[in-house]
Amino acid sequence: MIADHSKGLLFGVGSVVAVIALLQNGIGIEQEYLQAFLDNHIPHSSDILRTVQKPAGVIAHQEAVRLEIGSYPSSAPSTYAEAFRLLLRQAGATATVVDVV
Repeated sequence: MIADHSKGLLFGVGSVVAVIALLQNGIGIEQEYLQAFLDNHIPHSSDILRTVQKPAGVIAHQEAVRLEIGSYPSSAPSTYAEAFRLLLRQAGATATVVDVV
């Protein structure tokens, strides 16, 4: 069964083997994608963003402070996480590949 969050990727990924990069705002989101796309590689990341609240109740996100990328599961090779890091670098972003996100 495909989880609700991953259904939107079906059109783009379909039956093709792809790398699905997850930039998460939460913990434990990877498993549903792994189950939905068994043949795909899933580098995931934890991103730390600066936010400000001015005026009260209005939150503005600023640039990322730190982006850490790893493989899911953590025992998977870091080849695709490293490739994703290089892609981000070409776009002007910085990220670090770590063993456990």
